[in-house]
Amino acid sequence: MEKGPIDTTTPVGKRTVERLETEIGIWLTTVAPDGTPQPNPVWFLWDGATVLIYSHHKAARLRNLRGNPRVALNFDSPDGGDSDVNIITASARLAPEEPSPDQNQAYLAKYAEAIRRIGMNTESFTQLYSVPLRVTPEKVRGF
Repeated sequence: MEKGPIDTTTPVGKRTVERLETEIGIWLTTVAPDGTPQPNPVWFLWDGATVLIYSHHKAARLRNLRGNPRVALNFDSPDGGDSDVNIITASARLAPEEPSPDQNQAYLAKYAEAIRRIGMNTESFTQLYSVPLRVTPEKVRGF
């Protein structure tokens, strides 16, 4: 069954969507002005078509995205090796129309405990991670 931009009729597409629906973290790679890839782990929400990420308001990734919207998303390999690898090439944009983290019930349901674990509360997290990004997958590969 096709779901959003990822073809879930393929094993890689199906597994990628499963991971988007269940994983806590994903790696977001942006490109610095000098062309250097800049990978960073981030929290995210998958809505069936796009990925929502709340970025720290001072993160270099914001400058990177303003200069180049091309990004990649990938998951850690569960066994630390070279299996169950899913890589999504995508485009990203600043998404000021999105609610702030403290107004996003799905995000809070997924990350409230993690926010507490890093010594923050909803208010302090929302102040720092105040820039919503919307990532649109374009191609998936994996093995």
